[in-house]
Amino acid sequence: MLKDISREQWPELLFNNLVLSLSNAAMMAMGKIVPPGSEKVEKDLEMAQMNIEMLSMLENKTRNNLSEKESALISATLTNLRMTYVRELDRETRKSKS
Repeated sequence: MLKDISREQWPELLFNNLVLSLSNAAMMAMGKIVPPGSEKVEKDLEMAQMNIEMLSMLENKTRNNLSEKESALISATLTNLRMTYVRELDRETRKSKS
């Protein structure tokens, strides 16, 4: 599969993989994905926030240097992660009050 990818396609592929890796790490930290090799979901909202902040920093540092597809990917990913984070934070807050 990778041998079929041209050298010109590598940067976009690597960027997409980086965005998706950070997104998956944030989703695992929010308890939305079971970590590989585990049967148990564990939440760590501080870790989720850190991964979201790293993606946000990446978006800011690469602004005006991304293709339309790359820009759309990171923007949509951040929107989804931020919305999920707010829901999880709200859920944890309500749980701690009851």
